[in-house]
Amino acid sequence: MLIITFFLPLLILPKIMFAVLMTAVFCYHVVQIYRYTPFINKTVENSNSNADSLHIISFNVLESNKQYGKFINLIKYHKPDLFLVMEVNDVWDKQLEKLEVLYPYQIKSVQNNLYGISLYSSQPFEDGKVQFLVKSDIPSIKASIKFKNNTIVLYGIHPEPPIYGEALTSKPRDYEFDKIAELVKRDEKPSIVIGDMNDVPWSKNSKKFVRESGLNDPSIGRLFVNSFHTKYFFTRLPIDQFFVSKHFRVCEYKRLQHIGSDHFPIQVKISIKS
Repeated sequence: MLIITFFLPLLILPKIMFAVLMTAVFCYHVVQIYRYTPFINKTVENSNSNADSLHIISFNVLESNKQYGKFINLIKYHKPDLFLVMEVNDVWDKQLEKLEVLYPYQIKSVQNNLYGISLYSSQPFEDGKVQFLVKSDIPSIKASIKFKNNTIVLYGIHPEPPIYGEALTSKPRDYEFDKIAELVKRDEKPSIVIGDMNDVPWSKNSKKFVRESGLNDPSIGRLFVNSFHTKYFFTRLPIDQFFVSKHFRVCEYKRLQHIGSDHFPIQVKISIKS
């Protein structure tokens, strides 16, 4: 009996500690995610109409995805003003030529290393370029677009994720966020940053980016859009994000249908405040 009395606390204590730890982790995540629910004020206002909105689709196509026709049909159906595609290799670039009649203006950096990126537009760019802010094989896009008598600057990015086989730490990704924040602050124009961020909205890095760039995260006060991974709904994360300057309202922010990639396409419609 004495032996049982002695060992019983040792058997129960680990279970109690585990339960306390799991409760603490759960509470922490509830606090983090609460900002992305309709129960708090939005940092970017709603617009009540899609009329006169700038319509953008962002999609990490996945290099190995061969369902080219599904994406081409999606673009023809939704008719965005611009679309940004990532992981564009030579094969995807060739397939996307079928859309160049509708989108004759492009800024491209086609690569076969998972970091090719292309921006297509139905209207001319005022200015545009490919830039390599962190590494010589990790491109991003900066483009100026005329919209409603305003010049809008759009940054399309796909920073390197901190995973085995790519970056060993988050430093390259975080540094690219820092460089984009500097460019946004320097331009002082209506700005949009969009793409596969390889980061979630509630991370320290994303929060720092919002703080230093002066942009707003439209997912605050809304339900964020879980875009990755298409196969595993129970671990799906909102890593395809966009950020906007104070000049914008959000008309629409949603996930489109699965078309072969490990990411869902993201559809964004935004309007300029009058």
